[in-house]
Amino acid sequence: MWLNEGFTVFEEHHVSGEIHGEDFAKVEAVLGREDMLNDMRGYGFKNSYSSLTPILNGHNPDDSFSTVPYNKGFAFLKYLEHMIGNTTMQGFLRAYITSFSLKSVNSDDMKAHFIDYIKTAGHPTNASAYLD
Repeated sequence: MWLNEGFTVFEEHHVSGEIHGEDFAKVEAVLGREDMLNDMRGYGFKNSYSSLTPILNGHNPDDSFSTVPYNKGFAFLKYLEHMIGNTTMQGFLRAYITSFSLKSVNSDDMKAHFIDYIKTAGHPTNASAYLD
């Protein structure tokens, strides 16, 4: 779920920053972070529902619904953007959307695609280190 919702929030904050200014986008991010932390406190920080990839163990997926995939996914993508830069991140996002349009994707697919993209883009760092 975080792939869909985290990417959406990431782009929403970029658009908000363009339309309303960077401070507006930062306030949105802070408010989302607080909502996420409240949900994580409710689950417990060590509960898998507080992670990007919850383990359902046969439970109804609706039981894990919260702001965590939205805001933790956003935070993770923002971290990646910080590590590789906005221009490279926007290129990755375009390539990701092109590659996975109308397909089902999981976290492992995203990770492999990110590593391949960074290598192809000639980024001078070890991309997999950002994902471990």
